[in-house]
Amino acid sequence: QNKKNHTEEPISAVLGQRFKRVSKISSEKSILSLPKSIEFGWRPRKVVRMCITGGPCAGKTTSLARLSFRLPEVGYKVFTVPEAATLLRSGGAMINMENFDINQRIQFQLRLVKLQLSLEDIYTTLAERCGKKAIVVCDRGVMDGSAYIDQDLWQAILDEMGLTQVHLRDCRYDAVVHLVTAAQGAEEHFSDASNVARYEDVEAAREIDRKLQRAWTGHPRMCIIDNERVKSFDDKINKVIDYVFRLLNLPSAYQHSYKFLVKSEKDKDKFLPVIPKHIRHVRVHVEEAFLNPEPPLIERVQKRGAINSNTYLYIKEQILEDGKRKTESNIISSREYVRYLTKKDESRNTVTRELQCFVWGDDYMILDTFCNVRKGVTLLRIDTNKTTKELDFPKFIEIVRDVKDDPGYSTHNLAKKNWYISEEDKGVLEE
Repeated sequence: QNKKNHTEEPISAVLGQRFKRVSKISSEKSILSLPKSIEFGWRPRKVVRMCITGGPCAGKTTSLARLSFRLPEVGYKVFTVPEAATLLRSGGAMINMENFDINQRIQFQLRLVKLQLSLEDIYTTLAERCGKKAIVVCDRGVMDGSAYIDQDLWQAILDEMGLTQVHLRDCRYDAVVHLVTAAQGAEEHFSDASNVARYEDVEAAREIDRKLQRAWTGHPRMCIIDNERVKSFDDKINKVIDYVFRLLNLPSAYQHSYKFLVKSEKDKDKFLPVIPKHIRHVRVHVEEAFLNPEPPLIERVQKRGAINSNTYLYIKEQILEDGKRKTESNIISSREYVRYLTKKDESRNTVTRELQCFVWGDDYMILDTFCNVRKGVTLLRIDTNKTTKELDFPKFIEIVRDVKDDPGYSTHNLAKKNWYISEEDKGVLEE
């Protein structure tokens, strides 16, 4: 055969040719045509939709099975969305893209994203109409696809489908649980026997795991569960269950949420902590406004995003009789967000926050800076299964103290127009 036929064309040339062929002005029917009932934008959240992701041989399949068993015991019907790649492979489709040329990778990934989105929307619709408390648990999420292809191709796919990175990552899923591959910290248990769609070796599995963590960095509720600090595989799975229980406001024992007041070198213009250049991080801009109070409810709306791509949330907190808080949030449209702002509590400022999200060791951390509060008050937020003694803090920040139970550092109080730093903290922060 002529070798010329097997020579890969430049990516830019392929994108131009292939995307022109499937564009909306093409006489051919676009391969991306979707049923009108499927929407990619905001959705009124009637059920929780989350995804379980992670590297190969991490425990995703077992976690899904265990959740399907445990959650019905507490009154939840579980809808488990299958992984699109595994579904195709089990039906005879080849997904090892190392053997694909550029054209095949583009076309396969387009179809894979379309299938994953369709499956998730169908399962979510069924869950919303089942008449019971329900949760949709996805075996991987759409953002996982970005870990397996070149970033230019991924961005081109998003552009062709009219999607944005921020909406897919932050808006589509209420929570993300990342299970670290057994190839990192539990190598003796690494195997490719449990999933027909798996073809990675140990080093490749570790690299995929790192790419998946980077793909989801920036999500407001991401939890990483590693292998080093669990007693057994069952213990790892129990931590997944515990996190989901907390997500649903059910009693839990393993998962911890930390909030620390921190001190660090700051950017002179925006009062943000300076993160070393070698640490990959994602910045997310947040504007949060509290609504007129209706005790015992605390209501607020939030605009969250980056580079002119935003998602909007309505968040309701209820203070229970025992002092604990029950939190619910719904994704809303931009129009609803503007309407809610007409009910803004004028005794509080609209809080401007800059989130710097990054992975440190095996923990997902968020530096949360309140930019319009006393020239920048920064909190470090961590959701993890580790105790305080087990935490490894970044070297470029200094922990002042734990403020999780200090009401003065709740966003509700930080929004007050007359908020002030305590003399104790002021002395430390202004040294």
